[in-house]
Amino acid sequence: RHYRAAASFFILAEADAVVRKEGPLAVLLAALAVLSVIALNFRSLPFVAIAFGSLLVSFTLFLALAAALGMHLNLFSITVLPSVFGIGIDGTVHLVHRGWESRDPQALGRVVRQVGGAIWIAALTTTVGFGALMFQDNPGVASIGTLASIGVLLVCTLSALTAGALLSLWLARVERKAAS
Repeated sequence: RHYRAAASFFILAEADAVVRKEGPLAVLLAALAVLSVIALNFRSLPFVAIAFGSLLVSFTLFLALAAALGMHLNLFSITVLPSVFGIGIDGTVHLVHRGWESRDPQALGRVVRQVGGAIWIAALTTTVGFGALMFQDNPGVASIGTLASIGVLLVCTLSALTAGALLSLWLARVERKAAS
């Protein structure tokens, strides 16, 4: 495309339309990339399902909360969604890895205590970093900070909690099968 200098609001309107049109594709591509990395890493359908399923549930809840709070996506804030998706899986991967290594339902409480604190601190520090953008004068930059802060904190926390619960159920199932 070629843009001719006219008024900046014409250019921004066109850019906003492009981002709104292509934003969902960017999130989908981020999701597929994350799924591919997780699948290559775990090479186990139950662990891929636990990690990625937890991320999908938490990301969907984040989008629903953002909509309920009236947080409209704009040219700036929509660009943060793939980052929230990618950052949101970090702690969950660590938690699922540790559960995968132990494969012991009795050890899962210890795993959650050890990894959970690190997950929470990582999510909190990333949230604080993005949160600084909320205080900028530019409304677009401020919207990035708001959406990213809520997204990272919510997605990281819910994804890890969901993964811990699913991992507990799966490990208990495996233990029951082994006992019978």
